Amino acid sequence: MEGAVAARGVRGGWKTFLTIWAGQLVSLLGSGLSGFALGLWVLGRSGSVTRFALIALCTLAPRILLSPPAGALADRWDRRFTMLASELCAAVITGWMALMLMAGRLTPGGIYLAMSAISICSAFQWPAW
Repeated sequence: MEGAVAARGVRGGWKTFLTIWAGQLVSLLGSGLSGFALGLWVLGRSGSVTRFALIALCTLAPRILLSPPAGALADRWDRRFTMLASELCAAVITGWMALMLMAGRLTPGGIYLAMSAISICSAFQWPAW
């Protein structure tokens, strides 16, 4: 009987892990592809390679620079809360960008700020995961 209970616990653990893993995979791939797609959008509209490169920089630099302190904080905080809060923040920012795009008011400056904020969220999300 104990073996059956232990086996269910292991299977339940894998199910939870795979659910979280799949969600994080979709989320982080989506964030990365969004940064690249927005860079291409700006490049197509402005023809400026510099603006494209700045979007790539805003997408990567905050995450790289903030990962060490974010990792230390994620170790101290509740991991589920950290993951949920960072994901929710990134979703709100992405929604804001979508609304601005539909309204025709999305600017390269807005994209720089938004991608930097999403990158900061990602800096907390990875170590918590």
